[in-house]
Amino acid sequence: MADFEALNELRLRTLRQIREMVSEEAALWARYSDGQNTSEMIADIESVRVRFRALWNQHDKVRQEMADAGFMPPPVPSGDLFEILVEDPIRLKIENRLKAKLETARAEYDGASLEFRQFVAKGTGLPAPDGNLRAKQIAAVHSAALREYTSAIRRFSAFLTDGKLPGE
Repeated sequence: MADFEALNELRLRTLRQIREMVSEEAALWARYSDGQNTSEMIADIESVRVRFRALWNQHDKVRQEMADAGFMPPPVPSGDLFEILVEDPIRLKIENRLKAKLETARAEYDGASLEFRQFVAKGTGLPAPDGNLRAKQIAAVHSAALREYTSAIRRFSAFLTDGKLPGE
């Protein structure tokens, strides 16, 4: 049977090395912003990529050994998680409803925006009291449409990123 402490230490050391490589990435790009030749930059990037892949494979191997020994649960393939979310009929129904509201709000905003741009370019063409009222109406419709559109974008984005339902 495998030794938990040894496997866990190897796994943690590998993860630390991966984290160090990721933090070195910014330094790598800064190093080449001084105009070094492209072939040297590509060779360095390729060596870092090979080193990262080796570390990642080592991490996967150790993790699998720990799972086989019963020290941790087996890895879950990421493809399965995505399929579960996509196939959830309730989530899909909510997403489609929010997307439809977003498209409706976008269409209303596009119409109001077109009318507003025409007003800005040409005016209302009406005399003072009626022209002023019409200008206020056009501006109010445009503002309301913009508020509704941005609200729909926020609701849709919040649902996609955080899974928050509208009104939560």
